[in-house]
Amino acid sequence: MRRFRRGRAYSAAIGSALHEAAPRLEVIALTGLGLAELKDRVAALPQQTVVLVYVYLYDPAGHPMFVGDLVSTLSPVSNSPIMELTDLSMGAGALGGHLLQPSKVGGATARLALRILAGEKASDIPVQPANAGSYIFDWRQLQRWKIPVSSLPPSSEVRYRPFSIWEHYWWAIMLAALGAVLESILVAVLLWQRRQARETEAGRKRAELETAAARDEISHLNRVASMGELAASLAHELNQPLAGILSNAQAAQRFLAQREPDLGERCARLSKTSARTMCAPARSSAVTVSVSGGATSATFNLTNTAGAASKVAVASGGTQSAAVNTAFANALAVTVTDANNNPVSGATVTFTAVPVNGASATFSVPAITDSNGHTSVTATANATAGAYTVTASVSGGTTSATFNLTNTAGAASKVTVASGGTQSTVVTTAFANALAVTVTDANNNPVSGATVTFTAVPVNGASATFSIAAVTDSNGHTSVTATANATAGAYTVTASVSGGTASATFNLTNTAGAASKVTVSSGNNQSAPLNTAFATNLQVTVTDANNNPVSGVMVTFTAPSSGASGLFANNTITTQAPTNASGVATATVFTANAQVGGPYNVTATVSGLPTVSFALTNIVNVSNQVSVTETGFARNRTTGVWTSTMTVTNIGTTFIAGPVQVVLTNLTATVAMTGNTGIYNGIPYITVATASIAPGKSATVSIQFTNPNSLSITFTPVTYSGAL
Repeated sequence: MRRFRRGRAYSAAIGSALHEAAPRLEVIALTGLGLAELKDRVAALPQQTVVLVYVYLYDPAGHPMFVGDLVSTLSPVSNSPIMELTDLSMGAGALGGHLLQPSKVGGATARLALRILAGEKASDIPVQPANAGSYIFDWRQLQRWKIPVSSLPPSSEVRYRPFSIWEHYWWAIMLAALGAVLESILVAVLLWQRRQARETEAGRKRAELETAAARDEISHLNRVASMGELAASLAHELNQPLAGILSNAQAAQRFLAQREPDLGERCARLSKTSARTMCAPARSSAVTVSVSGGATSATFNLTNTAGAASKVAVASGGTQSAAVNTAFANALAVTVTDANNNPVSGATVTFTAVPVNGASATFSVPAITDSNGHTSVTATANATAGAYTVTASVSGGTTSATFNLTNTAGAASKVTVASGGTQSTVVTTAFANALAVTVTDANNNPVSGATVTFTAVPVNGASATFSIAAVTDSNGHTSVTATANATAGAYTVTASVSGGTASATFNLTNTAGAASKVTVSSGNNQSAPLNTAFATNLQVTVTDANNNPVSGVMVTFTAPSSGASGLFANNTITTQAPTNASGVATATVFTANAQVGGPYNVTATVSGLPTVSFALTNIVNVSNQVSVTETGFARNRTTGVWTSTMTVTNIGTTFIAGPVQVVLTNLTATVAMTGNTGIYNGIPYITVATASIAPGKSATVSIQFTNPNSLSITFTPVTYSGAL
């Protein structure tokens, strides 16, 4: 690097100090090198090397190189740590060291100056060490060169170290941990207390159960005692009349044993006793045959059995309902009797369902009557809802039993579109067809009384509102009226029931209303050189009263018929274009004519609506009539902004009409222009003069750039006469 006088003296002093401190230390001078060669040298330094960057540095061309810029350039490629002498550029890539802090020097100097200004003599002020240096290191570079922080000198300041929660909030972490421990102890105590309470409660419940068991035992003993008393009473009541009967019978035998008994009187008395004993009916009876004076009689045991099964009557379960595919709650029970209403046992009863529209049932095993003529079967509804009958009959019987059963639909499972599935309407109006659905269970039986929820799924704001909540009728049908909101577009509406597995989807579209207004979309306020097409086509947007785009509307674009103007692609000043689905109408390419001027208006018209216009300007490229130079490039070290003066000289023989503007084409990448007048076709431009520039005359303007990554700024100026 090239150094001037102060730099040479500073370098010599540093070299001498290094030699005195460490005679065996080898010093490699990298002076007088360009930036590219310097980067190659620091990338190939020998091991155990340190790069020391001086304060005042210049490149071979004499341009100043700032320490921070140089360090940030060399650090990524250097194979050795980079050291500095001051902390002005810490963070750019240097490791650090014992660094001079100019801020401390400046502060000490300012304090001395204030003392002198206050009237104190300089000779009375003792000389004190400034203590302007301290050990400062970059934590990121320590990590890069694997230098432990513990090896640094005491009281070293380490900058750019990542934030450590423990170092900053250790006390809060300890308090939180202590709180967690205390909370755990409290929870453990509460759990122990709950366990004790549960054990106490369990003991109380066991005592209650034992008490209840003892109470039940006492009740049982009381019932047994009462039963004994009742049995004794019944025995007494039965034995007494039976004993009387026996006594009467024995008296009759003794009377008959007499030689001349009074038969008339005795028969009258016996008839009273026998009448009491012959009134009770019995299924089986005994017939006794005897002869007068005989000692032995004969006895016949006879039984009357029921006749053939004749009638079947419903005993229970006659009218009932059950959900499809489930068993009826009550069995289908019947009683079978003969023609004299005597119960018939062992009769086989046949249960037969009479389906109606597919609704029916299945039954359990064949039914045979018991000794009381009773039997029953379990009926299970099939998968079809509806009402039907079941008959119970016996072979040869004259009368059968009829059960009235109903299979009810299961839980609502599916919702399907009945009508109104796909339709459209103008915004803020009701759809022509109601949104109708059918709700069925898992077996496609219609479900009544189900509440259907209709939900719109908006797309870009397009949606709808619905009428009152919908409940299905006996056929599982229901519907709502949908009204489009104020936003045009297509969207869906879903109809669902709680717990259902399938929902219905309606595809609705809100269409725009009538065209209400026209607005400029793009192409306004632009300029183009003479006989050159404007960069952006002229576009307008047509919307309805709710700002929805309206398609299919014809728009007429018209340019001025004289003066500064232009022609459309059809070589006329008028063209037409319809609006697309987005409501946008785009004119064909518009080319400036050969006359300078502007801004002039190109109108866009829709029948019955207000007209809108585009402001356009025809300009002249006068780059071949001017000379453009830049002088005084300089960089502000505080803001980092580069500043230069641009001079535009009229080298032609005619006036250049104002405003005169320069477009900076091909500007160096990463360089940005600041303070520019505006952007022309994506490129910054600046106004040099608002008035005309006479032949041989010049106009100047200051230009500014930000240049974060480049060492040079280049661009190609293109000069125009006229507003851009």
